[in-house]
Amino acid sequence: MMLLLVLVVPGVQAAPLSGTARTADVSEQLTVAKAAAAYGSALEEARMDGAIGYITGISAGTGAGQLPDLRATFAQTADSVPGMTTIDQIKAARDQMQGTAKEFRTGTISLMKQYKGSAQALKAAVNASVEANAGTLASLRATAWQDRETNRLNMFDTHVSQAQGLITNLSAKGVDVTAAQNALATVQADRPALEAAFTTNDNTAVKTALEQVKKDWGTFTDALKTIRSTVKANRQAARQKAGSPVATPVAPAAEQ
Repeated sequence: MMLLLVLVVPGVQAAPLSGTARTADVSEQLTVAKAAAAYGSALEEARMDGAIGYITGISAGTGAGQLPDLRATFAQTADSVPGMTTIDQIKAARDQMQGTAKEFRTGTISLMKQYKGSAQALKAAVNASVEANAGTLASLRATAWQDRETNRLNMFDTHVSQAQGLITNLSAKGVDVTAAQNALATVQADRPALEAAFTTNDNTAVKTALEQVKKDWGTFTDALKTIRSTVKANRQAARQKAGSPVATPVAPAAEQ
């Protein structure tokens, strides 16, 4: 049985272009991290309650030891997350909760052995506690997934818009942007699959979709680099041509 807390803190999707991130991105990332923490901590607390109940039962109500205190410490840290203002703070809280959960697990296993308990029975008690909180956990999980989807798709749309703006500006200056425009169209075509992956609430499907998006953004970036290199080379050639001295015709020598 594993009681270690697993929290999903959102990674920042790499932007294809330079520039500052939207202010909304930061706010949305915090929302995603907090929603993930709310679900993860609630799930872990339900597991802890099941373990405490089981140990209390096999010890005739006298052997829960430090488990209730560890559970309270865990909950106190979890309750502090909603007021946090940075991803780093949330990550630090996650690390603290993981440490507490690990200590709780070690204590649980030790007490189970001390009172001649059963790992299978402990697992059943933990699962029953989780099932008893199924409604709340399902709601928190749905919120976490929805916030994550909103954040990812908004970032996707923002980056596509930025890329299109750059292409439009280059085209207005007479630059051939065909390769970049085609590459961006491929990226845009990835959006339905990404959205569908989030709809399934399947981490594997989301990972696969994001890997495809990353690959296609790479193709776009390469096309953009090629265009910029060509523009730079053309400018250098034009400057060299403009700076070349004009040859002065040599008058024919006078006939003797």
